[in-house]
Amino acid sequence: MRKLNRNIIFLALYGLWILFVVNVLTGCQTPKSAATPMEQQELAQMLEDQSFYFEAQWAMPLQTQALTALHAAGMFRPGSSVSRININKDGHFLQLEGGKAKANLPYYGQRDTYTDYAHSRDWIEFDTDATDYELQQDSDSRVYDLDLNAKRRSETFQFNLRVFPNRRTIVTVFSSQRDIIRYEGFLKPLPEQ
Repeated sequence: MRKLNRNIIFLALYGLWILFVVNVLTGCQTPKSAATPMEQQELAQMLEDQSFYFEAQWAMPLQTQALTALHAAGMFRPGSSVSRININKDGHFLQLEGGKAKANLPYYGQRDTYTDYAHSRDWIEFDTDATDYELQQDSDSRVYDLDLNAKRRSETFQFNLRVFPNRRTIVTVFSSQRDIIRYEGFLKPLPEQ
């Protein structure tokens, strides 16, 4: 009788473990878009016209000892971690309009060189021409990959935007002088002026 109870407990725990693994594996899939065909067409038009506004909600820097120390000291907002910092509602953005790129994105990470003493903060800020604009779409997932470059003084930026059908967007920023950083947020039409 005791051996039977052990076997039943073992099978129940094993079954729960299998359910957990299946749930994790199926839960990690990209959800299908709930975007209507009209919303998908509007998104495609914004990207093709190079006319959109990305509103950043999260900054995702490389984890460094310095950021870990700042997090341990309570310097980040509640809900933030070292590798995912809440910047929602702070007005940080990347905007593209008529071949001009404008950005105001906070930067968390290390710089290789820095000699611009005229600016008090080390953000990714510029208002300049966008170059090398390249747009591709995966026909199966309907996810867009957009690449563009921008320059501020001696620093060059390469942006990769991964835009999902529901407009959730992940922006990866490569710089000639900084560590890589990612931002997550949503793509929107340009705000009314």
